[in-house]
Amino acid sequence: MLKFILIFILGILTPLRFTPIIQNTINVVPFACFAFFFVTIKDMSPKKTFLAGLTLGIAYFSSGLYWIYHAIHHYGNASIFISSLITVLLILTLSLFIAMPVYLTNLVCKKTSPLKKVTLLYPASMMVFEWLRGHLIFSGFPWLLIGYSQTHTIFGSLAPIIGVLGLSLTVYSISGLVASLSMRFTKKQGQIASLTLFFILCASVYAGTIKFTYTDHLPINIALIQGNIKQSLKYQPNELDNNINTYYKLTEQALKEQGKHTLVVWPEGAIPAIINAKNVQPHLAKVKQLLRKYKSYLISGTMYTDPNTSKTYNTVVRMSYLPNAKNQYYFKHNIVPFGEYFPLQFITKPLMDSLNIPFSQLSAGAYNQPTMRVDNYTVAPFICFDAAYSNFVADNTKGKSLIVIVSDDSWFGDTI
Repeated sequence: MLKFILIFILGILTPLRFTPIIQNTINVVPFACFAFFFVTIKDMSPKKTFLAGLTLGIAYFSSGLYWIYHAIHHYGNASIFISSLITVLLILTLSLFIAMPVYLTNLVCKKTSPLKKVTLLYPASMMVFEWLRGHLIFSGFPWLLIGYSQTHTIFGSLAPIIGVLGLSLTVYSISGLVASLSMRFTKKQGQIASLTLFFILCASVYAGTIKFTYTDHLPINIALIQGNIKQSLKYQPNELDNNINTYYKLTEQALKEQGKHTLVVWPEGAIPAIINAKNVQPHLAKVKQLLRKYKSYLISGTMYTDPNTSKTYNTVVRMSYLPNAKNQYYFKHNIVPFGEYFPLQFITKPLMDSLNIPFSQLSAGAYNQPTMRVDNYTVAPFICFDAAYSNFVADNTKGKSLIVIVSDDSWFGDTI
Protein backbone atom coordinates (compact mmCIF):
# COMPACT_ATOMS: atom_id res chain seq x y z
CA MET A 1 0.00 0.00 0.00
CA LEU A 2 2.84 2.41 0.83
CA LYS A 3 4.31 1.95 -2.66
CA PHE A 4 0.94 2.75 -4.26
CA ILE A 5 0.69 5.91 -2.14
CA LEU A 6 4.19 6.99 -3.25
CA ILE A 7 3.30 6.27 -6.89
CA PHE A 8 0.19 8.43 -6.49
CA ILE A 9 2.16 11.31 -4.92
CA LEU A 10 4.80 11.23 -7.64
CA GLY A 11 2.05 11.11 -10.26
CA ILE A 12 0.49 14.25 -8.79
CA LEU A 13 3.86 16.07 -8.74
CA THR A 14 5.07 15.15 -12.24
CA PRO A 15 2.66 17.36 -14.28
CA LEU A 16 3.87 20.36 -12.28
CA ARG A 17 6.95 20.11 -14.49
CA PHE A 18 4.78 21.53 -17.28
CA THR A 19 3.89 24.62 -15.22
CA PRO A 20 5.87 27.72 -14.19
CA ILE A 21 5.94 26.31 -10.64
CA ILE A 22 8.94 24.04 -11.22
CA GLN A 23 9.48 24.39 -14.98
CA ASN A 24 12.76 26.22 -14.62
CA THR A 25 13.95 24.47 -11.48
CA ILE A 26 15.33 21.02 -10.72
CA ASN A 27 14.38 18.41 -13.32
CA VAL A 28 14.35 15.21 -11.28
CA VAL A 29 10.58 14.84 -10.78
CA PRO A 30 9.67 13.00 -14.03
CA PHE A 31 12.71 10.73 -13.78
CA ALA A 32 12.10 9.99 -10.10
CA CYS A 33 8.46 9.21 -10.82
CA PHE A 34 9.03 6.69 -13.58
CA ALA A 35 12.20 5.20 -12.06
CA PHE A 36 10.28 4.41 -8.87
CA PHE A 37 7.28 3.20 -10.88
CA PHE A 38 9.36 0.83 -13.02
CA VAL A 39 11.32 -0.64 -10.12
CA THR A 40 8.10 -1.11 -8.13
CA ILE A 41 6.19 -3.05 -10.81
CA LYS A 42 9.04 -5.20 -12.17
CA ASP A 43 8.10 -8.20 -10.02
CA MET A 44 4.37 -7.59 -9.73
CA SER A 45 1.65 -9.81 -11.15
CA PRO A 46 -0.08 -8.45 -14.25
CA LYS A 47 -3.18 -7.58 -12.19
CA LYS A 48 -1.25 -5.57 -9.60
CA THR A 49 0.80 -3.97 -12.37
CA PHE A 50 -2.40 -2.78 -14.01
CA LEU A 51 -3.64 -1.29 -10.72
CA ALA A 52 -0.29 0.43 -10.15
CA GLY A 53 -0.38 1.88 -13.67
CA LEU A 54 -3.97 3.01 -13.17
CA THR A 55 -2.98 4.67 -9.89
CA LEU A 56 -0.17 6.57 -11.58
CA GLY A 57 -2.40 7.51 -14.51
CA ILE A 58 -5.24 8.79 -12.33
CA ALA A 59 -2.82 10.91 -10.29
CA TYR A 60 -0.95 12.17 -13.35
CA PHE A 61 -3.98 13.20 -15.39
CA SER A 62 -5.98 14.48 -12.41
CA SER A 63 -3.14 16.86 -11.64
CA GLY A 64 -2.71 17.87 -15.27
CA LEU A 65 -6.32 18.05 -16.47
CA TYR A 66 -8.37 19.26 -13.52
CA TRP A 67 -9.01 22.52 -15.38
CA ILE A 68 -11.38 20.70 -17.74
CA TYR A 69 -13.93 20.58 -14.93
CA HIS A 70 -13.63 24.35 -14.52
CA ALA A 71 -14.26 25.00 -18.22
CA ILE A 72 -17.25 22.65 -18.47
CA HIS A 73 -18.90 23.73 -15.22
CA HIS A 74 -18.35 27.48 -15.33
CA TYR A 75 -18.60 28.18 -19.06
CA GLY A 76 -20.46 25.15 -20.37
CA ASN A 77 -23.11 25.70 -17.69
CA ALA A 78 -23.06 22.00 -16.82
CA SER A 79 -24.04 20.79 -13.37
CA ILE A 80 -21.39 19.73 -10.87
CA PHE A 81 -22.37 16.11 -11.49
CA ILE A 82 -22.11 16.28 -15.31
CA SER A 83 -18.86 18.28 -15.18
CA SER A 84 -17.34 15.83 -12.71
CA LEU A 85 -18.54 12.81 -14.70
CA ILE A 86 -17.00 14.06 -17.97
CA THR A 87 -13.71 14.91 -16.25
CA VAL A 88 -13.51 11.58 -14.41
CA LEU A 89 -14.32 9.54 -17.54
CA LEU A 90 -11.63 11.38 -19.51
CA ILE A 91 -9.04 10.86 -16.75
CA LEU A 92 -9.87 7.16 -16.46
CA THR A 93 -9.67 6.70 -20.24
CA LEU A 94 -6.28 8.41 -20.45
CA SER A 95 -5.01 6.47 -17.42
CA LEU A 96 -5.44 3.26 -19.39
CA PHE A 97 -2.63 4.45 -21.68
CA ILE A 98 -0.25 4.27 -18.70
CA ALA A 99 -1.69 1.09 -17.18
CA MET A 100 -1.96 -1.01 -20.35
CA PRO A 101 1.67 -0.91 -21.63
CA VAL A 102 3.14 -2.12 -18.33
CA TYR A 103 0.30 -4.60 -17.80
CA LEU A 104 0.84 -6.16 -21.22
CA THR A 105 4.60 -6.22 -20.70
CA ASN A 106 4.29 -8.13 -17.43
CA LEU A 107 1.59 -10.38 -18.91
CA VAL A 108 3.40 -11.33 -22.12
CA CYS A 109 7.00 -11.22 -20.87
CA LYS A 110 6.69 -13.14 -17.61
CA LYS A 111 9.97 -14.96 -18.13
CA THR A 112 11.92 -11.88 -19.20
CA SER A 113 14.44 -10.64 -16.65
CA PRO A 114 13.35 -7.65 -14.56
CA LEU A 115 16.43 -5.76 -15.74
CA LYS A 116 15.35 -5.99 -19.39
CA LYS A 117 11.83 -4.96 -18.50
CA VAL A 118 12.99 -1.88 -16.62
CA THR A 119 15.61 -0.70 -19.11
CA LEU A 120 14.04 -1.75 -22.43
CA LEU A 121 10.46 -3.05 -22.45
CA TYR A 122 8.76 -0.57 -20.13
CA PRO A 123 10.27 2.52 -21.84
CA ALA A 124 9.48 1.22 -25.34
CA SER A 125 5.90 0.19 -24.53
CA MET A 126 5.18 3.46 -22.72
CA MET A 127 6.36 5.44 -25.75
CA VAL A 128 4.24 3.33 -28.13
CA PHE A 129 1.14 3.96 -26.04
CA GLU A 130 1.86 7.70 -26.00
CA TRP A 131 1.77 7.53 -29.79
CA LEU A 132 -1.49 5.59 -29.66
CA ARG A 133 -2.99 8.16 -27.28
CA GLY A 134 -2.29 10.85 -29.85
CA HIS A 135 -4.17 8.93 -32.54
CA LEU A 136 -6.81 6.60 -31.09
CA ILE A 137 -9.05 8.74 -28.84
CA PHE A 138 -11.41 10.28 -31.39
CA SER A 139 -9.12 12.80 -33.11
CA GLY A 140 -6.33 12.01 -30.63
CA PHE A 141 -5.38 13.54 -27.28
CA PRO A 142 -1.61 14.10 -27.23
CA TRP A 143 -1.82 16.15 -24.03
CA LEU A 144 0.82 15.97 -21.28
CA LEU A 145 3.24 13.86 -23.32
CA ILE A 146 6.14 13.45 -20.91
CA GLY A 147 8.64 14.56 -23.57
CA TYR A 148 7.33 18.11 -23.29
CA SER A 149 8.59 18.23 -19.71
CA GLN A 150 12.12 18.43 -21.13
CA THR A 151 11.56 21.47 -23.35
CA HIS A 152 13.68 23.76 -21.16
CA THR A 153 16.33 21.22 -20.19
CA ILE A 154 19.53 19.98 -21.76
CA PHE A 155 17.57 17.13 -23.36
CA GLY A 156 15.27 19.61 -25.11
CA SER A 157 18.00 20.23 -27.69
CA LEU A 158 17.21 16.77 -29.10
CA ALA A 159 13.61 17.75 -29.97
CA PRO A 160 14.30 18.98 -33.54
CA ILE A 161 15.96 15.62 -34.27
CA ILE A 162 13.83 13.02 -32.48
CA GLY A 163 10.58 14.91 -31.81
CA VAL A 164 8.46 14.85 -28.69
CA LEU A 165 7.97 11.07 -28.76
CA GLY A 166 11.72 10.66 -28.97
CA LEU A 167 12.03 12.90 -25.92
CA SER A 168 9.41 10.79 -24.15
CA LEU A 169 11.45 7.68 -24.91
CA THR A 170 14.51 9.50 -23.57
CA VAL A 171 12.73 10.24 -20.26
CA TYR A 172 11.49 6.66 -19.92
CA SER A 173 14.88 5.22 -20.87
CA ILE A 174 16.83 7.35 -18.41
CA SER A 175 14.27 6.51 -15.73
CA GLY A 176 14.72 2.81 -16.49
CA LEU A 177 18.50 3.09 -16.36
CA VAL A 178 18.30 4.93 -13.04
CA ALA A 179 15.90 2.29 -11.72
CA SER A 180 18.34 -0.45 -12.74
CA LEU A 181 20.92 0.95 -10.31
CA SER A 182 18.87 -0.53 -7.46
CA MET A 183 18.93 -3.97 -9.08
CA ARG A 184 21.48 -6.71 -9.45
CA PHE A 185 23.48 -6.49 -12.65
CA THR A 186 26.70 -7.81 -14.07
CA LYS A 187 29.74 -5.65 -14.66
CA LYS A 188 29.04 -5.68 -18.40
CA GLN A 189 25.41 -4.64 -17.88
CA GLY A 190 26.56 -1.79 -15.64
CA GLN A 191 28.99 -0.62 -18.30
CA ILE A 192 26.28 -0.69 -20.98
CA ALA A 193 23.94 1.33 -18.75
CA SER A 194 26.66 3.89 -18.00
CA LEU A 195 27.64 4.23 -21.66
CA THR A 196 23.99 4.68 -22.66
CA LEU A 197 23.52 7.49 -20.18
CA PHE A 198 26.80 9.07 -21.30
CA PHE A 199 25.75 8.82 -24.96
CA ILE A 200 22.37 10.50 -24.30
CA LEU A 201 24.10 13.32 -22.42
CA CYS A 202 26.73 13.84 -25.14
CA ALA A 203 24.12 13.75 -27.89
CA SER A 204 22.11 16.39 -26.03
CA VAL A 205 25.12 18.65 -25.60
CA TYR A 206 26.08 18.28 -29.27
CA ALA A 207 22.53 18.91 -30.49
CA GLY A 208 22.55 22.13 -28.49
CA THR A 209 25.34 23.45 -30.74
CA ILE A 210 23.35 22.94 -33.96
CA LYS A 211 21.33 25.82 -35.43
CA PHE A 212 18.05 24.48 -36.77
CA THR A 213 16.62 27.86 -37.81
CA TYR A 214 18.01 30.90 -39.60
CA THR A 215 17.02 34.49 -40.27
CA ASP A 216 16.04 35.18 -43.87
CA HIS A 217 14.22 38.53 -43.53
CA LEU A 218 14.59 41.87 -41.84
CA PRO A 219 12.89 42.15 -38.44
CA ILE A 220 9.13 42.68 -38.38
CA ASN A 221 7.17 44.74 -35.85
CA ILE A 222 4.51 42.63 -34.16
CA ALA A 223 1.85 43.92 -31.79
CA LEU A 224 0.13 41.31 -29.61
CA ILE A 225 -3.25 42.54 -28.42
CA GLN A 226 -5.11 41.05 -25.45
CA GLY A 227 -8.53 42.49 -24.67
CA ASN A 228 -9.02 40.57 -21.38
CA ILE A 229 -12.73 40.20 -22.05
CA LYS A 230 -14.58 37.98 -19.60
CA GLN A 231 -15.47 34.59 -21.03
CA SER A 232 -19.01 34.95 -19.70
CA LEU A 233 -19.48 38.05 -21.89
CA LYS A 234 -17.44 37.20 -24.96
CA TYR A 235 -20.07 35.20 -26.86
CA GLN A 236 -23.09 37.23 -25.83
CA PRO A 237 -24.61 38.64 -29.08
CA ASN A 238 -25.26 42.04 -27.49
CA GLU A 239 -21.58 42.32 -26.50
CA LEU A 240 -20.19 41.95 -30.03
CA ASP A 241 -19.81 45.73 -30.54
CA ASN A 242 -18.02 46.16 -27.22
CA ASN A 243 -15.72 43.19 -27.89
CA ILE A 244 -14.52 44.38 -31.27
CA ASN A 245 -14.31 48.04 -30.17
CA THR A 246 -12.07 46.99 -27.29
CA TYR A 247 -9.63 45.34 -29.69
CA TYR A 248 -9.93 48.22 -32.15
CA LYS A 249 -8.91 50.80 -29.54
CA LEU A 250 -6.01 48.72 -28.24
CA THR A 251 -4.83 48.13 -31.81
CA GLU A 252 -5.05 51.83 -32.66
CA GLN A 253 -2.96 52.65 -29.59
CA ALA A 254 -0.34 50.01 -30.48
CA LEU A 255 -0.06 51.17 -34.09
CA LYS A 256 0.40 54.78 -33.02
CA GLU A 257 3.35 53.65 -30.90
CA GLN A 258 4.95 51.18 -33.34
CA GLY A 259 4.20 52.87 -36.64
CA LYS A 260 3.72 51.39 -40.08
CA HIS A 261 4.31 47.88 -41.42
CA THR A 262 3.27 46.14 -38.26
CA LEU A 263 1.64 42.74 -37.91
CA VAL A 264 -1.13 42.90 -35.32
CA VAL A 265 -2.21 39.61 -33.69
CA TRP A 266 -5.50 39.16 -31.86
CA PRO A 267 -6.16 35.93 -29.91
CA GLU A 268 -8.49 33.03 -30.64
CA GLY A 269 -12.11 34.14 -30.68
CA ALA A 270 -11.26 37.85 -30.57
CA ILE A 271 -13.96 38.32 -33.21
CA PRO A 272 -16.53 36.07 -31.47
CA ALA A 273 -18.92 35.74 -34.40
CA ILE A 274 -19.17 34.40 -37.94
CA ILE A 275 -16.78 36.71 -39.76
CA ASN A 276 -18.61 36.49 -43.09
CA ALA A 277 -21.98 37.31 -41.49
CA LYS A 278 -23.60 40.61 -42.50
CA ASN A 279 -23.67 42.08 -38.99
CA VAL A 280 -19.85 41.79 -38.72
CA GLN A 281 -19.03 43.59 -41.97
CA PRO A 282 -19.30 47.17 -40.60
CA HIS A 283 -16.78 46.26 -37.90
CA LEU A 284 -14.41 44.74 -40.46
CA ALA A 285 -14.63 47.85 -42.64
CA LYS A 286 -13.62 49.99 -39.68
CA VAL A 287 -10.70 47.69 -38.86
CA LYS A 288 -9.53 47.64 -42.49
CA GLN A 289 -9.57 51.41 -42.55
CA LEU A 290 -7.25 51.44 -39.53
CA LEU A 291 -4.94 48.90 -41.18
CA ARG A 292 -4.74 51.03 -44.33
CA LYS A 293 -3.84 54.11 -42.30
CA TYR A 294 -0.81 52.34 -40.79
CA LYS A 295 -0.10 49.96 -43.69
CA SER A 296 -0.38 46.96 -41.39
CA TYR A 297 -1.79 43.44 -41.30
CA LEU A 298 -4.07 41.77 -38.81
CA ILE A 299 -4.22 38.09 -37.83
CA SER A 300 -7.16 37.24 -35.59
CA GLY A 301 -9.16 34.35 -34.29
CA THR A 302 -12.81 34.18 -35.35
CA MET A 303 -15.40 31.83 -36.87
CA TYR A 304 -16.24 31.24 -40.54
CA THR A 305 -19.20 29.51 -42.16
CA ASP A 306 -18.75 28.13 -45.66
CA PRO A 307 -21.67 29.49 -47.71
CA ASN A 308 -21.65 26.39 -49.94
CA THR A 309 -21.58 23.65 -47.30
CA SER A 310 -22.88 25.56 -44.23
CA LYS A 311 -19.98 24.10 -42.25
CA THR A 312 -18.57 26.33 -39.53
CA TYR A 313 -14.87 26.44 -38.63
CA ASN A 314 -12.75 27.80 -35.80
CA THR A 315 -10.75 30.21 -37.89
CA VAL A 316 -7.71 32.43 -38.16
CA VAL A 317 -8.23 35.32 -40.56
CA ARG A 318 -5.52 37.46 -42.11
CA MET A 319 -6.65 40.94 -43.09
CA SER A 320 -4.45 43.18 -45.24
CA TYR A 321 -4.17 46.94 -45.60
CA LEU A 322 -3.96 46.57 -49.40
CA PRO A 323 -7.22 47.79 -51.02
CA ASN A 324 -7.91 44.78 -53.23
CA ALA A 325 -6.45 42.08 -51.02
CA LYS A 326 -8.89 39.35 -50.02
CA ASN A 327 -8.94 37.92 -46.54
CA GLN A 328 -7.00 34.69 -46.08
CA TYR A 329 -8.25 31.98 -43.78
CA TYR A 330 -6.90 29.04 -41.83
CA PHE A 331 -9.48 26.55 -40.54
CA LYS A 332 -8.52 24.67 -37.38
CA HIS A 333 -7.66 21.08 -38.21
CA ASN A 334 -7.43 19.50 -34.75
CA ILE A 335 -10.72 20.35 -33.09
CA VAL A 336 -11.39 19.46 -29.45
CA PRO A 337 -13.79 16.55 -28.78
CA PHE A 338 -16.69 17.45 -26.45
CA GLY A 339 -15.75 21.11 -26.79
CA GLU A 340 -15.74 21.99 -30.47
CA TYR A 341 -17.53 18.89 -31.68
CA PHE A 342 -19.32 15.90 -30.16
CA PRO A 343 -18.24 12.51 -31.53
CA LEU A 344 -20.73 9.64 -31.69
CA GLN A 345 -23.68 12.02 -31.61
CA PHE A 346 -26.21 9.20 -31.50
CA ILE A 347 -24.85 8.63 -27.96
CA THR A 348 -23.60 12.09 -26.93
CA LYS A 349 -26.47 14.25 -28.26
CA PRO A 350 -28.25 14.40 -24.86
CA LEU A 351 -24.98 15.58 -23.31
CA MET A 352 -24.49 18.13 -26.10
CA ASP A 353 -28.02 19.47 -25.56
CA SER A 354 -27.44 19.83 -21.80
CA LEU A 355 -24.35 21.99 -22.25
CA ASN A 356 -24.22 25.58 -23.38
CA ILE A 357 -20.86 25.73 -25.14
CA PRO A 358 -20.78 28.29 -27.97
CA PHE A 359 -19.78 26.98 -31.40
CA SER A 360 -19.67 23.35 -30.25
CA GLN A 361 -20.61 21.80 -33.62
CA LEU A 362 -17.59 22.82 -35.65
CA SER A 363 -15.98 21.08 -38.61
CA ALA A 364 -12.29 20.26 -39.01
CA GLY A 365 -10.23 22.07 -41.62
CA ALA A 366 -8.01 20.25 -44.10
CA TYR A 367 -4.58 18.94 -43.10
CA ASN A 368 -2.88 21.06 -45.79
CA GLN A 369 -4.25 24.54 -46.46
CA PRO A 370 -3.18 27.49 -48.66
CA THR A 371 -0.18 29.41 -47.41
CA MET A 372 -1.02 32.54 -45.46
CA ARG A 373 1.09 35.60 -46.30
CA VAL A 374 1.95 38.79 -44.46
CA ASP A 375 3.88 41.10 -46.75
CA ASN A 376 6.88 38.97 -47.85
CA TYR A 377 6.54 36.56 -44.94
CA THR A 378 4.89 33.17 -45.09
CA VAL A 379 2.90 32.32 -41.97
CA ALA A 380 2.07 29.01 -40.31
CA PRO A 381 -1.05 29.71 -38.19
CA PHE A 382 -2.31 27.33 -35.51
CA ILE A 383 -5.18 27.49 -33.06
CA CYS A 384 -4.69 26.26 -29.49
CA PHE A 385 -5.12 22.44 -29.57
CA ASP A 386 -3.39 22.29 -32.99
CA ALA A 387 -0.06 22.94 -31.28
CA ALA A 388 -0.28 19.65 -29.34
CA TYR A 389 0.11 17.65 -32.57
CA SER A 390 3.85 17.69 -33.20
CA ASN A 391 3.77 16.01 -36.63
CA PHE A 392 1.03 18.34 -37.83
CA VAL A 393 3.00 21.37 -36.68
CA ALA A 394 6.23 20.07 -38.22
CA ASP A 395 4.57 19.36 -41.57
CA ASN A 396 2.90 22.76 -41.75
CA THR A 397 5.85 24.90 -40.66
CA LYS A 398 8.29 23.72 -43.33
CA GLY A 399 9.50 26.68 -45.32
CA LYS A 400 7.47 29.20 -43.31
CA SER A 401 8.85 32.48 -41.97
CA LEU A 402 6.57 32.91 -38.97
CA ILE A 403 4.64 30.65 -36.62
CA VAL A 404 1.55 32.26 -35.11
CA ILE A 405 -0.39 30.35 -32.43
CA VAL A 406 -3.60 31.91 -31.12
CA SER A 407 -5.40 30.60 -28.06
CA ASP A 408 -8.25 31.49 -25.72
CA ASP A 409 -7.11 30.53 -22.24
CA SER A 410 -9.94 32.38 -20.54
CA TRP A 411 -11.87 29.08 -20.68
CA PHE A 412 -9.67 27.89 -17.83
CA GLY A 413 -10.06 30.83 -15.45
CA ASP A 414 -7.34 31.06 -12.81
CA THR A 415 -6.30 27.41 -13.10
CA ILE A 416 -2.65 26.67 -13.87
